[in-house]
Amino acid sequence: MLFKLFNFFVDLCLLRRAPQDLPASPYLFAVMLTVSVLVGAAGVSDMIPGIAALAASMLDAVIAMVLLKLLLRVKNFDNRFLQTATAVLGAGIILGLLAIPLQLSLNEEVMQSESGALVSLVYLLLLIWIQVVIGHILRHALSVSMLLGVGLALTYSIISGTVIQSVFL
Repeated sequence: MLFKLFNFFVDLCLLRRAPQDLPASPYLFAVMLTVSVLVGAAGVSDMIPGIAALAASMLDAVIAMVLLKLLLRVKNFDNRFLQTATAVLGAGIILGLLAIPLQLSLNEEVMQSESGALVSLVYLLLLIWIQVVIGHILRHALSVSMLLGVGLALTYSIISGTVIQSVFL
């Protein structure tokens, strides 16, 4: 079951699956939310120390879930929340786990080396891909174009980043 779920989220990140392919399970949502917050905290721990990293990750999750709930309500798709939120969180876990080693390797020593440019480029491409994946999920959940889905994903990223920076940095 765990392997099947992992494969689903990998396929979702490769744009081969959609949020409606997930069960609307409160239990699965809760597990994904918990793991997502932990991965998110690990991802920001190089910038935000200690327990504040966990708080920042929880704030990011709240912002994401509130914005998602609002978007679905505007489109009158409230019934899609569990599947969509679980998809967003699961994809975030997979992509976050890929991002963490890149983030941690982007220190001054690496940036001074020849490999620094390559690591930075790979990290930038991953950040772009994250927006594409979230846009893909939103496209399906909201029945909108991919372009609008990616635009909404970028809007969330800007809002969340701005709020987290103003609170924690």
